[in-house]
Amino acid sequence: MWFPRLYETQGWNNKLNELGDTIIEYDITNETKLKQLEILDKGGYMKPRVVFAKIKNELGQNLFKYIGAFECAQLQPNAKSGVIFNRIRKRENLAKYHA
Repeated sequence: MWFPRLYETQGWNNKLNELGDTIIEYDITNETKLKQLEILDKGGYMKPRVVFAKIKNELGQNLFKYIGAFECAQLQPNAKSGVIFNRIRKRENLAKYHA
């Protein structure tokens, strides 16, 4: 699971495109760049992620919204292109998690 913030905060600036099918993860500080490279080294970007985006509503409150499952499409962690994730599913089969 991944809980990205879709606004600039704490060294990150993640963007969801207008169609809601692509997330671009930008790091904006050297500290977050190192974390991004560490995730790359561990293969963390290669696994599909179920994404609940942290967004702010009109009142400034934080909410989590399911936006789908995403997989990494482009591994170029730099400030200009970011790391790109494309949506692979809009729904999850929760029955497979039921014991």
